[in-house]
Amino acid sequence: MCKKTKQTFIIAVVTSLLSFSICLFLFYEIRAQGLSLEEHVDILNENNKKEAAYSNLNKLIKETEKERNKIENIFLSNQSEGLDFVNEIEIIAPSLGLSLETKGLGNPVDEETGIESVAINFVYSGTKSSVLGFTKLMENIPYHSSVESLSIRETGPDDFEGEITIHITIQNL
Repeated sequence: MCKKTKQTFIIAVVTSLLSFSICLFLFYEIRAQGLSLEEHVDILNENNKKEAAYSNLNKLIKETEKERNKIENIFLSNQSEGLDFVNEIEIIAPSLGLSLETKGLGNPVDEETGIESVAINFVYSGTKSSVLGFTKLMENIPYHSSVESLSIRETGPDDFEGEITIHITIQNL
């Protein structure tokens, strides 16, 4: 092999290696840019999903405002509202033909759920129909409530006495 052929061969090999190295470098750079682009597209899709969820949540909040207000009204907003409730009951009872005594008023908190309520104990007496009517009224008050205890007994001919303890939930704001 002559010197010129060897020189041409070496130049060709060096040029080929250099071209291959440049191609390999470009391949890895393009691949890295592609992976980076995929990550950015994933982040963009995730952000679009979050924006859509946020928009849906705002729409839901606006659509359910009336229903949420109705639900909010079935809870006492604070303890003073519980006292107002007791005063209203004490005013209504005589018009129903009852004598009413508020025996207890407390503010227990359910240890399991942490829900605060107003506990009210009423003792009332009157005719059978007025005692039963008042009992039904207490069982169906327009608040989120539960009856803890209820007892009705006959104290004389057509004279009855009832005792009820109810818990009315207080809304925690």
